[in-house]
Amino acid sequence: MAEHEKPVRILEFHIDGRQAGQTVREYLNHTVKLSKRQISSLKYRDDGIVLNGAPVRVTCMLAEGDVLKIGLKTAGSLYLDHGSFDTPLQILYEDEDILAVNKPAGMVCHPSPGHYADSLANQAAAYCAEKGEDWTIRIFGRLDKDTSGIVLFAKNSETAALLEKQRKAGLFSKTYTALAEGIISEDVSVVDVPVGPDDTVRGKMKADADGKPAFTKVTVLERRNDSTLVSLQLTFGRTHQIRVHLAYAGHPLVGDSMYGNGIKGKTYAHLCATEVSFVQPFSGKEIHLTVPCPFQDGNITH
Repeated sequence: MAEHEKPVRILEFHIDGRQAGQTVREYLNHTVKLSKRQISSLKYRDDGIVLNGAPVRVTCMLAEGDVLKIGLKTAGSLYLDHGSFDTPLQILYEDEDILAVNKPAGMVCHPSPGHYADSLANQAAAYCAEKGEDWTIRIFGRLDKDTSGIVLFAKNSETAALLEKQRKAGLFSKTYTALAEGIISEDVSVVDVPVGPDDTVRGKMKADADGKPAFTKVTVLERRNDSTLVSLQLTFGRTHQIRVHLAYAGHPLVGDSMYGNGIKGKTYAHLCATEVSFVQPFSGKEIHLTVPCPFQDGNITH
């Protein structure tokens, strides 16, 4: 098998009496939570499914004391320019399947016009190369250029798929902190307005009755002289959802040049992904990450 086809992650499972009697397929689906499609892809991969040192079919029956190994999907062909960075990657958490980092405001997540070598993905690729590792750069939960805070990288496709399952099941949560213009009077409020593309401006979204459902819970943390610090939790997570919803409510983000009164090229929308909680897909460990909000300081006025 070619070098680039080698699995980047081998998982090992020890079968106990409770799991004995299941087929390999049943165990991978019910216990490991792999989808039928993922299990099917393992069948056609060298070292994809190995039981007690020998390749087996998914119909093979498991017995107590068996050792089952699976080789997660190989590194893909997405190799990015490593670029050159003045500051190191701000790593918050890392294991064999997940890398979590703190993205600064002003950095794009993926390569794009004008940012082919200085994106967060480029920086992660450089870090990966420095460690002598080879995994496809998969961002789970992209942030806008203006937005700072926690971003996850899934080191293999199975992890990315299982994290997506957690998000749909409500087991993956992300909390944002933002500074909004003006004084928000209600301590807790909800903006429940669909969001869709604004055809008049490329890349811009708008509140649109014909758009996709979007739900944002807004909790006031601090009222200042002419702005309000808020905590935000989303349902659905549409593109620019927070920016659109706060602008719709009459309180756009401070510094937002697209939806508020910020100046393009000179100010950043004051938004930070400050908390993320999820379950490590294979160990079951609960992970809770936090970062300080860069614009949190201020006097409480309420």
